[in-house]
Amino acid sequence: IVAWLNTFTINRTINGDEVRLRPTMADFIANSWPRLANGKLDLSRPPFRLLAVVYRPDLRNRDRSQAGEGRFIFGALGPNCEPLDFMVIFEFKLLATTCSDTVQWATVFHNLGASFGQPSYNANLQAVTDLFSLANQIPSNPNGSGLNQLRTAERAFSTDGIWDIREFRLGNSAGFPSAILQPVTVKQTPRDLLNGSTVIASFINQNEAAILKQTHAVPADILGGKSRIHGPWNAPGIVNPEARHLFALNTCNGCHSAETGNSGIHVRPRLPGVRSTLSDFLTGTKMPKPDPINAAKLRQFNELARRTVDMSVLLNTNCSIAPAGIATTQQPRSLQVRLGSSEYCNGMQQNNPTGRYRSSRHLRSPFAKAKGRIATLSLPVSKRLPVPLTSCIGPASKTH
Repeated sequence: IVAWLNTFTINRTINGDEVRLRPTMADFIANSWPRLANGKLDLSRPPFRLLAVVYRPDLRNRDRSQAGEGRFIFGALGPNCEPLDFMVIFEFKLLATTCSDTVQWATVFHNLGASFGQPSYNANLQAVTDLFSLANQIPSNPNGSGLNQLRTAERAFSTDGIWDIREFRLGNSAGFPSAILQPVTVKQTPRDLLNGSTVIASFINQNEAAILKQTHAVPADILGGKSRIHGPWNAPGIVNPEARHLFALNTCNGCHSAETGNSGIHVRPRLPGVRSTLSDFLTGTKMPKPDPINAAKLRQFNELARRTVDMSVLLNTNCSIAPAGIATTQQPRSLQVRLGSSEYCNGMQQNNPTGRYRSSRHLRSPFAKAKGRIATLSLPVSKRLPVPLTSCIGPASKTH
């Protein structure tokens, strides 16, 4: 943990991108985290408050044997337990070796609602989150961890007040007996200095069709080592304004600021006993939002509603007869679902005709290990989520 926090205290270059130290992070390490008598961090008293537990079935990926992600969002606390603008997000893989596993993940998360507000809820929630967050969930991974990546969003330790988004993954390092969190590039997000350049214009124009489908991949050699909140992504010569928007929406800083009308984070710090405040992008409130380049173009967002539609599709999926791809393919785009049929806006491709997951001798369904621990949560769904009869909700960022 100290090694991870110390990455914020030195200047470094990641993929050609200068990532500068955060000047007051050392004060946080020294003053906010209680220590044991031997000087080590007291891991039983971390200076973080849980803000949200998040289920992301829309990030499912058949080729990675992944049914989506389970996430914990924490907010850091200062020496007097005051909330700080420092968010830490643990993003775990939901292991799935079959279509049925993917549907069962949706079922156990949905069934948590039956005990919401009751004394049993916390125990039920822990039973579900233990399935992906306990040690040795994926033995073939570093440290046996199911952690895909850890991300941070922070401005508490800056001198300019600008939000700084970083990404870390477990990897081996000299001098450490096990894998540690190491800084890596932020995904789908070019280096900040490329904004306004011909590199951005060329990429958007040459990959317009993929960007409009949100199946594009930003080249690894131009990815940033961090993502700072700045003005909208744009460049002279971009042909299609919609392609510019969808490219920007899928970057870290675009999703967290200009493209969604947001101010830096989607789940905000909270005081004890107070609910976390969610962004308009998540809740669909205070819509529409003006496009940051063309204010006359108004955009609608309601990310939680989009995820509800996607979860409804999973909960009503019969894996033996499911249309190809529904339970096995990442769903980054807006969805339109009608009772009795499945219809998708924006030309979503159903590109998994077999519905089968990549097999691996290293992978095993987490539900096979659960035995009776979640029996009350994995019963058949008694009440399906309502399937909206409305038209498209609006595009979504596929990486955030």
